Amino acid sequence: MPAGQDEARQEEGLLHGAGRATTWRTGPYLETTAVRAAMRLADKERLLGFLYVGRPDPEGRRGPRPPYDPADHLSVLPYAVFGIPSGVLLDRMDLRRTMARIDYFRCAVMLAFALLVASTAGPVRSLDWTARIEALPTLVALAHGLRPGQLLETTTDLVGSPGYVYPAAEDPRDAERDYRALRAMEADGLYTR
Repeated sequence: MPAGQDEARQEEGLLHGAGRATTWRTGPYLETTAVRAAMRLADKERLLGFLYVGRPDPEGRRGPRPPYDPADHLSVLPYAVFGIPSGVLLDRMDLRRTMARIDYFRCAVMLAFALLVASTAGPVRSLDWTARIEALPTLVALAHGLRPGQLLETTTDLVGSPGYVYPAAEDPRDAERDYRALRAMEADGLYTR
């Protein structure tokens, strides 16, 4: 039935009070062409769900249910533990200063990543270059979106970067050594030769 959620919940409560059993169902199928046509919805109308009405089982039996797995609900734990208290704290802080601190933190995180730089333009010949980068001792992760045959422009800004590497080492000199090795490979046309 096309109705607002509040109205549907009110009807559900009235039906329960009258001794009826109800189930509210939603899902992505509500926006399919077939369902919209069957319900004769206008372009501006939106179906929020279906309210199924029936008689409750006099013996109170329930149908089979899938086993409960608490891991299915753990995704909300970080929000519940950190999100709500963080919001409460942020409401008590000067928003401009807080945003400036967050921006500085983001900058520090970005500096920990080494952006890939294409020093020469041309088509990406193959992805063999990934093995050369992955051989760097301090490499933790390599992320790129290149594919063979793709035309690569010379990197001039952050958006034009072919990807990034994430190095990590106990001794910063090791990470610096690998950073210089990466830049030397890139200067030699790493991605296009």
